[in-house]
Amino acid sequence: MLTGIRRFAADSRAMSKSAEDALQSIKEAREKAHKLKLNAMSKKERRKFPGNFMNFKLGGGRPEFYHVERNQNGRIFEPDHVFEIVVYGTKNNCQVSAGS
Repeated sequence: MLTGIRRFAADSRAMSKSAEDALQSIKEAREKAHKLKLNAMSKKERRKFPGNFMNFKLGGGRPEFYHVERNQNGRIFEPDHVFEIVVYGTKNNCQVSAGS
């Protein structure tokens, strides 16, 4: 037996079903994004594509990452979101942080 080898898998915790499904979804999206090529569409089709094709490609074509409603400033915001903004500063600088 080799010494100095740590075996993490033996005492790792099992994932829940929802965590396994989420991980599988991410893996499938990465594989799909890898297979989706810019050359899959002609230049004419890419010009007519609604939005940025590269963002669509990197999101794996999943609608939860692409067709998101944005406000007038281009940020994702829902009216039921609860958040707070903290403004703090020192003598020479001022910083703002948003928390949820």
